[in-house]
Amino acid sequence: MNPPNDLVGHTVGYASHSVDYSHPADRRKFHYYLKHRAVQFEQASLNQHYDLTYITSSADIISWARKMEESRRASMGGKFIFELCDAYLHSGGFEVKSALRGLYRYVSGKSASLGLSYKKSLAKIIRLSDAVVCGSVEQKQMLEGLNDNVWEITDSFRDDLRSTKTSYEIDYRQVNVVWEGLASGNYKNFVMLRDVLSGANGVKVNLHIISDKEYCLAGARHACRATTDILDRIFAGTNVSVYFYSWHRSTFSAIAASCDFALIPIPNDSLMKWKPENKLILLWLLGLPVICSGIPAYQRVMKNAGLDWVCESTSQWEEKLALLTGSQRRREEYIKTARQYAQNNYGEIAVLNRWDHLLESVLFGSGTLDVQRQS
Repeated sequence: MNPPNDLVGHTVGYASHSVDYSHPADRRKFHYYLKHRAVQFEQASLNQHYDLTYITSSADIISWARKMEESRRASMGGKFIFELCDAYLHSGGFEVKSALRGLYRYVSGKSASLGLSYKKSLAKIIRLSDAVVCGSVEQKQMLEGLNDNVWEITDSFRDDLRSTKTSYEIDYRQVNVVWEGLASGNYKNFVMLRDVLSGANGVKVNLHIISDKEYCLAGARHACRATTDILDRIFAGTNVSVYFYSWHRSTFSAIAASCDFALIPIPNDSLMKWKPENKLILLWLLGLPVICSGIPAYQRVMKNAGLDWVCESTSQWEEKLALLTGSQRRREEYIKTARQYAQNNYGEIAVLNRWDHLLESVLFGSGTLDVQRQS
């Protein structure tokens, strides 16, 4: 790709997930776009005015919503984009974490003001924003009642894919299965992995977990324990041998690509149900066949790709594990179809152009964004 031009004459502030932009949502979303389109920006400050301010859900959303209101009262002309890629607004029932999230953000210093209803704070900033970025079609449909300029943009994985899978032979005496993701908040997923893999009768299972060293109960940094301790307790007494690897960009893809296939079990949870398809697409681009739970985003993508590797019951998990383990031809045909679909619909050109069009809608209406695009 040739170096693109800057967003000429526009100042850009980015209220990121992490100060050093190492958070996965920074690396794979707006910071990825800024870096690969060579757009000049700075870490957004509430005391500064920008032509464009991009605000993530990790930022102080109460203060930024107030900033939006003040900017509009003063007719300062700045535009604001808000990113929400988790379905916090649509988790059902009374959940302790949801009810206490606003209080936690205040006590932990993530918010300068106390907002006892985190959902109300989210709804307010979504209504005030000039555009909203989310992770899936399903999330977009849920947010359109609050904002009429919602864009679903999936992650960009180019910087994390340093190896890809090339061989689909299996040692049928044992299978190597991989699970990748954040540790915190995924206890139920680990339990479900245990239950799913315990049904692999007659085959030795090696489960490779690529995740964080610590599992934290609050805010990914409080009440933490070693993830290996959690895994040892969950898988004690099973026929599953667990191997743990700390997630790192330089090693992730090589470890994952050495496995036979991947699993993405999603428990019956009102927040997890609305996860986007990012993990599925990442693993397909890496060359891994995937068996997953039937949450809406996975069902949609599988159907569009002409595949059926989603599971709704224990018996379906056992059946599809046996099918995928038992045939090299089936594994090769599966990933040929899946990888082609992922490359066509979630490749770098498609995702970067999606960001271009979002910024056009906010900064220029129907005008043309001054960046050089790939053709």
